[in-house]
Amino acid sequence: MIHFMLFGFLLGIRHALEADHIATVASLAASRRSKSQVLYQGLAWSTGHSLTLLIIIGALTIIGGSIATEMQLALDIFVGVIMIWLGLDVILRAKNLAQLRKEDVMGTDKLPFKAFSLGLLHGVAGSAALLIIFTEQLDSMLDSILCLAAFSLGTMSGMLVFSVLLAVPLSFTASRMVYLQYGVQCLIGTVTGLLGAGILLQQAFPHFL
Repeated sequence: MIHFMLFGFLLGIRHALEADHIATVASLAASRRSKSQVLYQGLAWSTGHSLTLLIIIGALTIIGGSIATEMQLALDIFVGVIMIWLGLDVILRAKNLAQLRKEDVMGTDKLPFKAFSLGLLHGVAGSAALLIIFTEQLDSMLDSILCLAAFSLGTMSGMLVFSVLLAVPLSFTASRMVYLQYGVQCLIGTVTGLLGAGILLQQAFPHFL
């Protein structure tokens, strides 16, 4: 059992560091000036993601259900659209750094509901593939639920580590190098948008890619 849970934990770390997850959290954190705000974004996203997986996969494991292919496809397409919107949003907000700083200071105490909501969405979109891993590869329901819990903990740990690494350059450029911060935000927005477009095209037009 211990080695299965360790596998789930390590798989969760790897899952957190997938390109679309990294790009989404980086876009959410791009306009944050303090390390704590960046950490809040990563923590909120991973909490929403893990909560969705625990609820959906846990419930489907207990009742023996599955996620329809059509629903999974629709969710993946929606994730792609949201990532394109996030990328454009980061680029547009970066064009006015003075206003961006004003909004950032005003929004310091706000809870990161956007990050939490996007974490929920990513969790729903990724639940079908993970359901197969946690139900077909393990012998008992208890094993599946415990491994899922370890996976969720690994996802939160992986994203927290990434957020810590991301917080240092973002907070540094925000306070000392305005134009470099602008370039970093535009780069993050562009990469996020391109990844979203890739997901959208892959899911909507799989035969052309």
